[in-house]
Amino acid sequence: MTIRNLLLAGVAVAGLAAPALAANDIEVGSVWDREYHDAQGIRVNGDIAPLHYRDTVYSQEKVTTGPGGRTALEFLDLTRIQVGANSTVVLDKYVFDPGRQVGEVGVSFGKGIFRFVTGSLKNKAGYDLKTPTATMVVRGTKVIVAVGTDGRSEFTFVEGTGEIIPCGGASRDAQTGQTLITTPKCDGVSVGPRTAFDTAVETDVVSTASTTTPNVGNPVGTPPGSTNPAAGNNSSGGDNGGGGNTGGGRGNDSGHQGGGFGNK
Repeated sequence: MTIRNLLLAGVAVAGLAAPALAANDIEVGSVWDREYHDAQGIRVNGDIAPLHYRDTVYSQEKVTTGPGGRTALEFLDLTRIQVGANSTVVLDKYVFDPGRQVGEVGVSFGKGIFRFVTGSLKNKAGYDLKTPTATMVVRGTKVIVAVGTDGRSEFTFVEGTGEIIPCGGASRDAQTGQTLITTPKCDGVSVGPRTAFDTAVETDVVSTASTTTPNVGNPVGTPPGSTNPAAGNNSSGGDNGGGGNTGGGRGNDSGHQGGGFGNK
């Protein structure tokens, strides 16, 4: 093979590889819990970092909390997920067109407890929300999702309606105030009492974003300890007026800020 052919081949390979690398850094949103409580993000490339206020979160990132942990995430379309203690959630997929207010949101809830609030997506069918034993369809919803270590899942609809599709058996519509339950047996959906909630998901975490302004996450290139509110000590305290955020955030290394984002 000539040198020219080798160079052309190298350009072709680089062109194929670039989209795959960029897909690892698709921005989903950022952290909106002003206090840090034992929460970390595991990126698709294996990087692990604590999640501080306004740190950016990305597509395919796994968010975990410890025994006393919690965090709250807000997506670019204002979808919110609050995560309680001993919980794991994977941000599978994110596409958002802010001009048309349409997109796709894919989330896998692992063990733990979560508060999920739909955002500004006009196409509610764009939400793909899963637990180990069910898929949840939402229609303008606030729902608390509790998942046991065996995959047993509870869906308590605080506001709005939806549908629970179990891993086996018939699906069931959900009404406001109901708790729907699926079991590891994959034998359908039942209505029953909810278990006790973690205080981290009892009420909404208040965001500093307005209901019409997309969350743009951390300002691109903001150095820790500078103008980033997450870095250093946050004197404003937590969402309940508690202590500040100690320790710097990991910042935004994706180069994205606002706008629409493609899928992997």
